[in-house]
Amino acid sequence: MKKTTLTQHLMTVNSLHKWQLRLLAGFIVAVLTALVTTLFVVNGWYRVISVLFIFSAFYFALLFGRELHRF
Repeated sequence: MKKTTLTQHLMTVNSLHKWQLRLLAGFIVAVLTALVTTLFVVNGWYRVISVLFIFSAFYFALLFGRELHRF
């Protein structure tokens, strides 16, 4: 079975509009942020790491949106 990258998979999904893909990417990042922040709150490390993780999540969301903008 051929291994497909994320960008190749996104190129095959031509039925979705670009704003729908950005909305989906934002939703995935928001869910991941909520899950990891909940884990850090349970472990007590939320004061330091959750802020860093939220900034990194926004950074990856910007990178992912820029990657989608090419299509």
